[in-house]
Parts: sequence; C-alpha cells; structure tokens
Amino acid sequence: MELDRLGTVKTVNILTLAVLIAYLIFGAVWLAWAAALLTLGNALESRITAALARGWMKFAERLGAFNSRVILTLTFYLLLTPLAFLYRIFNRRLVEHFRANKRMSYFEDLNKKYTPGDFEKSW
Repeated sequence: MELDRLGTVKTVNILTLAVLIAYLIFGAVWLAWAAALLTLGNALESRITAALARGWMKFAERLGAFNSRVILTLTFYLLLTPLAFLYRIFNRRLVEHFRANKRMSYFEDLNKKYTPGDFEKSW
C-alpha cells in the first residue's frame, strides 16, 4: 500500500498518539521520548517516519485480514452453529419439512418465453 504525504502524516500522528497513551498508562519515560521523535520526524518529513508509516500500514492490513478470518470463524462455530442446533431441537415441527421432502433438487424447469419487460424490475 502506497501512502501519500497526508496519509503518512495521519498514520504517524496516530502512532504518536498511541505511544503517548501508552506513556500515560505505563509511565515509561522512553515512550515519551519515542513520541517526541515520531513528532519531530513527522514535522521534518523524515524518510524514516514515512517508512515506519508504510510498515505499520502493511502490518495493519495483514492483521486485519487475519482478524476478520478468526472473528468470522469463531462467530460461526461458537455462536451460529449452537444456535442452529438449539433451533432444530426446540422447533422440530418447523424444520420437519426439510426431512419430509425427498426430492433430489429444488430446481424447477419453467417453460416460459421471456420478454424484455421481465427483466426491467427484477426485484
């Protein structure tokens, strides 16, 4: 991902804010110095801060891809699957029609001649 100058400035500002919040939480003096260096590098348009911003965005992109897969997988297996089983157990009458229908497919052939008007408002 290639960042323009504004994107680099925004990213380094957010990183500086995160380091300052970490300084307030942990009280480590080196975090305050790191925030000062990030701010100085951002003000001077340093190549190092631009490289740091690009690296951070690559890391964030990979982390986002990983997290979305993990969160979706956990949601499916830990939330939706048990809910589906509970629904089937407590609502047998409502899901019985799935077992009663012994057709191999729900596909039905329609012998109809389509006109252009059929495709105008498909929804």
